[in-house]
Amino acid sequence: MTLLWVCIIRVFSSVARAMLPMRLQFIPAVILLIAAPILIV
Repeated sequence: MTLLWVCIIRVFSSVARAMLPMRLQFIPAVILLIAAPILIV
């Protein structure tokens, strides 16, 4: 159940990152890329 909530939070954070100006997207994008393998495994 916790994994489901983490995945939902990741989707909403991806949407929020996409709404940022291009220069401000880099750091949140790196954080999301690092979190992706953790969620998959």
